[in-house]
Amino acid sequence: MSNIKVSVIIPVYNVEKYLEQCLLSVINQTLDDIEIICVDDGSTDNSSNILKDYSKKDSRVKVIRQKNAGLGAARNTGLKYVKGEYISFIDSDDWFDEKALEHLYFEAVSKDTDIIIFKMKTFNEDTGEVSNTFYYDLSAVSEYFTNSTYNYRDFGKKFFEMTVNAYNKLYKRDFLERINLKFPEGYIFEDHTFFFESMLNAKKVLLSDNYFIFRRIRDDSIITSYDRRYFDAIPITNKILDIFKKYDLFEDYKMELINHKLMIIELTYEDIDNEYKEEYLTFIKNDFKKSFKNYSADIESFIDGKLKLFYFNALKASSPKELILLNEISDLKTKITHLKNNNAELMLENKKCKSKINEIYSTLSWKITKPIRTVKLMLNKV
Repeated sequence: MSNIKVSVIIPVYNVEKYLEQCLLSVINQTLDDIEIICVDDGSTDNSSNILKDYSKKDSRVKVIRQKNAGLGAARNTGLKYVKGEYISFIDSDDWFDEKALEHLYFEAVSKDTDIIIFKMKTFNEDTGEVSNTFYYDLSAVSEYFTNSTYNYRDFGKKFFEMTVNAYNKLYKRDFLERINLKFPEGYIFEDHTFFFESMLNAKKVLLSDNYFIFRRIRDDSIITSYDRRYFDAIPITNKILDIFKKYDLFEDYKMELINHKLMIIELTYEDIDNEYKEEYLTFIKNDFKKSFKNYSADIESFIDGKLKLFYFNALKASSPKELILLNEISDLKTKITHLKNNNAELMLENKKCKSKINEIYSTLSWKITKPIRTVKLMLNKV
């Protein structure tokens, strides 16, 4: 094989139904000089045989089999074997646009990028609907689709609103090796730490205004299994705080980091199955006491709305039922305050109107025209 331009890492675990579509979308790329590193993470279905067949058909397909260790570990295994100038990740139930790697590679070379971030479309497995989302469209940072490169300081606070997923990015291999970046193993949400550490180190980040991956949404995906694995939100968000502290950037992004951590934990608490909520709530309370013991005043002053209420109510609640009641009480208090403010605004507006009317009554124009109005009123009565 000639010089390998892009290494594609595909973690595979029990996806026999979707695997061929993913593999074909990579094999049929218009860019030929690629390698396809498939890490079979202990599959027990027919995925292993599918990989074996395709590795025989196409020498670019390399299969590495390991005991089941999770997505982060599978990606790290793939990173040990890459030989390409650039690295791309794709999940084994998703698929590429056929021109994706060619376009991304030549963009990366021409701009000498460390990272390219591109858009994705979602595919609903149940309905067959392909759609766009605000998050995967990178709508929060749309002003950066300029064909120029940026770093994290250029994005400012907005890089907290970007997609953290590893699979909608093209990474320069030398860049990842220089910073020795790996995924945390044994966790879900492993993309989060990889994203923030890579972004804080990247000197040239390009945003591509193109949809290059179709992201499959399916009921049996790990992302829709709301069990104890969702507890990982807590250690992962703490690792993110540690990354910013490592680069002496925590104070610069303190409120964004607190907001991000609260958002992730609140979302996972809402999603997690009811049978795990009480245990998770206890875990959350203990973490809040430890992580935010010096920041309650900041949360009170600078975090708005639902997240602030979740923080303080979670600390007070002795059970998920009590947390629901505390949230309902908070909502009612907010509504009462809103009504009071509205009433005060209405009273003030009423007072202003009355004052304006009195001003009109006292004007010379009003007094001069009074006889005319009197005559008109008399004629109307006739």
